[in-house]
Parts: sequence; C-alpha cells; structure tokens
Amino acid sequence: FLEGFSLGQVCHFVQLAISKRKVLGYSDGSVVPYAFSQSMVKEQCANCQKPCAAPGAGEDGAAAMPFATWEIARKCLHEILE
Repeated sequence: FLEGFSLGQVCHFVQLAISKRKVLGYSDGSVVPYAFSQSMVKEQCANCQKPCAAPGAGEDGAAAMPFATWEIARKCLHEILE
C-alpha cells in the first residue's frame, strides 16, 4: 500500500507514527507496535509514578541497581570533576 511513495515519505510516515501518533515504538532497537514498546512501558510507569524496571530486574519489577543517596551522588560528582 506504500507503492508510489518515496523512501523519504515512508520514513516520515514511520517517524510520525512513532513520535506523534503512538502507533509504533521501539523495543530492543527494533520498531514494534506501540503496545509492545519501551515507550509505552515508561509512560505507564510515569502515570503510576513508579520507576521502570531495569533490565535484569527482579520479578517484582524492582530495579536491579540501588538508588543513589545525595551523599553518594556528591561523591561521584566530585570524583568526575577532579
């Protein structure tokens, strides 16, 4: 059904489907239906005000890495700036 459209037009359609219409999204670097995309997962987590599960997270969705305290963040920032 895309016959007659240029490659640039098809790319534009896909970009609009991803960025504006939420018909398509990305998952593991591939374009997938929005319902299976990381964008949908992130949006649902944001709506629930919960962190998104990181790769390797437990069954309960808890993040695999702990949250940093302000003390740890300051220490790491200081090390970076030295």
